[in-house]
Amino acid sequence: MADTMLSSGTNTRAAKANAERISRAMDPEHYYNKARNRFKEYYGSNQKKFNGVIEATTLLIERLLDCDEIPAPKVSARIKDRQGCLDKFDRYYRDDLERNGDEYEISDYVDDIVGIRVTCLYADNVNFVVQALESAFDVKKKKDKISEIEQDHSRFGYKGVHLDVCFDDARCSLPEYSQFSEFQFEIQVRTTVQDAWSEVDHKLKYKNEIPEDLKRRVVRLAALFELADQEFQLIRDETLSLEKGAEAAVASEGDTV
Repeated sequence: MADTMLSSGTNTRAAKANAERISRAMDPEHYYNKARNRFKEYYGSNQKKFNGVIEATTLLIERLLDCDEIPAPKVSARIKDRQGCLDKFDRYYRDDLERNGDEYEISDYVDDIVGIRVTCLYADNVNFVVQALESAFDVKKKKDKISEIEQDHSRFGYKGVHLDVCFDDARCSLPEYSQFSEFQFEIQVRTTVQDAWSEVDHKLKYKNEIPEDLKRRVVRLAALFELADQEFQLIRDETLSLEKGAEAAVASEGDTV
């Protein structure tokens, strides 16, 4: 009897879930509008949390990178506006979810409402910063655009590392971080030159729709930005080498005297 009742309950839940899936598939716009309203409520009620994540993360990163190994990077932050979040969901996720009749919450698909940017002076600082961040946060996803570009010698474009992260369990056990448990956000690491290029590239984000000759000019511009990053690093290295040589010469003269 108990097994029969359990089986009946399971079948009822399955039938209800299937009916809801069919309803979503038959009228996806109605379901989307309800999900959209829930997201608007979520976004509006969590402004304090978003700002708290920015404050806590910025302070943590500045402390983490307060060292002699590299020049202090610039740490900045932003909260993606509500319409931008909805546009991202519509662009990347909505069609597939509606095609499958899946249940969804928009907030689960927008993991960069809070975005932190760490801007380094030199290209070889980026890896140091990324390793430091990986040791301090629970990294859910990593997108290394530097490796993607450098592995294909025919490509030029934006080079940076994007990390989707949460505060780790150890940190969330502390009172000042507990309210942010499981909240996911994005940290972008790039050079000053790449930060400038990203601003240009953002303005040209519809470049796939422009003429081929203009596309080529955009690629050439990207190559110049990459060259600038390399030259800044080489100039730094040669300057340090000259300084060491001068110091050694002064020391040698002192020994002679």
